[in-house]
Amino acid sequence: MDEDLIIEVMQGNTKDISFTVEINNEPFIPEEGDYIYFTVKNMKFNPDYALIKKSYPKDIDFNADDNSFTIHLLPQDTNNLCSGDYNFDLNFVFKGIEGDKIKTPVEGFIRIKSATTRKEDRV
Repeated sequence: MDEDLIIEVMQGNTKDISFTVEINNEPFIPEEGDYIYFTVKNMKFNPDYALIKKSYPKDIDFNADDNSFTIHLLPQDTNNLCSGDYNFDLNFVFKGIEGDKIKTPVEGFIRIKSATTRKEDRV
């Protein structure tokens, strides 16, 4: 990639990441058997272990009004991660489009920013 895609998230906060998918310049509308996987790893220290895993249709929502998908990062997804950059990608498995087609069209970094005041610090 020429320019790295960086998504910033404050440690322990909620973050919604929305995106659309186009195939042949047409909005992609998922069908039964289509899957999208969002994975976050620390590739420098443990590339075999996923720190965050989300998937469509389980954890990634589809909005038919605008054909968008939304990944919901919850506080527990990032609360125990140290500040820094982590690798992520979106992996698509499309059923019915030229058989089972797997693509990884999006990759980048999740930048976790430290939260100075945490819940246990509040008085």
